[in-house]
Amino acid sequence: MENASKRNLKILVVGHHFVVKDYQKLWDECNKIDSNISYELIMPKCSLQNGNLVHVHEDLNSPLKIHTVDAPFAKQGRQHLLFFKDIEEKIRKINPDFIYCAEEANSIITMQIGRICKKIGIDYSFWSSLNFNRDYWSMYSYFNIRKYLFTLCNRYNFKHSSFANVTSTAAYDTKIAQGYTKPMIVAQTHAVSQEFFDVGNKRIDKITDTSVKKTIGFVGRLLDWKGIDILIEALASMDSGTYDLVIYGDGEEKENIRNLSQKLNVKIIFKDFVCYEEMPNVFSNIDILVLPSLTRNGINEKFGRVLIEGMATGCVAVGSADGGIPKVLSSAGVLFKPGDSKNLTQVLESLLFDNSYFRLMQENCYNDTLEKHAYSSIASNLHSEIKELLCW
Repeated sequence: MENASKRNLKILVVGHHFVVKDYQKLWDECNKIDSNISYELIMPKCSLQNGNLVHVHEDLNSPLKIHTVDAPFAKQGRQHLLFFKDIEEKIRKINPDFIYCAEEANSIITMQIGRICKKIGIDYSFWSSLNFNRDYWSMYSYFNIRKYLFTLCNRYNFKHSSFANVTSTAAYDTKIAQGYTKPMIVAQTHAVSQEFFDVGNKRIDKITDTSVKKTIGFVGRLLDWKGIDILIEALASMDSGTYDLVIYGDGEEKENIRNLSQKLNVKIIFKDFVCYEEMPNVFSNIDILVLPSLTRNGINEKFGRVLIEGMATGCVAVGSADGGIPKVLSSAGVLFKPGDSKNLTQVLESLLFDNSYFRLMQENCYNDTLEKHAYSSIASNLHSEIKELLCW
């Protein structure tokens, strides 16, 4: 893109997940950095996020401009099958200089944006945290529409996008393996807002009562690849009087999880999903946050946002050494071997029975997240990378 530094420039950011107000904060921070470059967001009027149907609530006092469109399938949470109605008309009115599509290359939205950009003569990019090569042609049966849609969208966006924002070196390597030849920036986009850190700061300063049982928690969708069965198996060999187990979430594996816990005599306190604004309170009641995800059926944990949110609020994070989790917990938290319930038992017992070790890990988790995942630092790096690549 030619140098256009003598005039104000506008980047339109597209993403279904921006219905969650906290996820808009990254771009609000980017908007504050350079007076010559502005960011605006476009998103569905509502979308299913973590089991909750979230509606956009515009903040009239915010300098960040928000645009909304109707999106079929948004209420079902099928983000890769989403498309936006009448978005071309909306884009023409906004008249951006560039479109940053915060969606994977195999998303219909991304291809929809790409086709519009080609039609009206502007460039676009896509986002990816996919950390291993998925061959959709071999993953799905001939009767599964995703086999064809994902392959088609990938090919189109690989050909027509200007660059890709990948969130890790593993995602970078994956795009190379998939045949992507355009420029890429490696820049993280996951961050945590101040509300989480405020909760964590209070917990770090508080003296731990060693006589009180610690709460082990899982937060997220109850799916097979989340590995909750591994967590239950790990707890089955432990003294149930030393912990409480709480699971926040819902999903297709809930009944299987309940049956396994009854079989192994592990008591679970099930909690429904709550709205995102309540998440700091959720984490404040968890001492040890466990994310036991592992690669199953070609799916794994790309990042594990729940880890940085939990650590920001004072939880000690424990995760499997699989997918994107080791990157998040590289300098804080505790890793265990994927699928190894005995190793997980050892990790949990060390945190439950050695309070000095627990306190050390709690402080490490909080400080590491504060340093690496505050919105201001993530936004500064991302903005610089985008600006440099666009030669603005």
